Amino acid sequence: MGNKGVLLLVEDEKDVADNIRDMLTDLSEKILMAENGAAAIEILNKTKVDCVITDIRMPIMNGVEFLKQARKNKHQMPFIVFTGHGAEDLMLEVMQYGAFDFINKPDLRGLEKAVSLALKETKNKMKSDSKEMMSDYKKMVETQSTKKKT
Repeated sequence: MGNKGVLLLVEDEKDVADNIRDMLTDLSEKILMAENGAAAIEILNKTKVDCVITDIRMPIMNGVEFLKQARKNKHQMPFIVFTGHGAEDLMLEVMQYGAFDFINKPDLRGLEKAVSLALKETKNKMKSDSKEMMSDYKKMVETQSTKKKT
């Protein structure tokens, strides 16, 4: 499986969303789609997602509000902002909420590279989390076996 993962693509322009989905098919196990941040929050609250790609300017809930709400809800997966409105102040704002990367449209190659790196980071974090859990488990086993000896 490599570094494939579940992606959530949040984009209100259907043709743009379809192009991104087609391009990222090889990197993903599954690509979930949402037209705005509010719909995307519902998906995040129900489904395990490894990486989010979001536009900024969307109806109902924009990408910045979506990122803020996701972080408030403790969703810690990488967020990649893919927008045609790449102002420096906007970049700084999304970085403040822990965005993984900020790619200006229409740089699809840059987006593909960022998604690949984000999925790799997610998989590495999962591996290290399971190692930490394993070491906690080993500590617990050691504690129990020490108690039995005394």
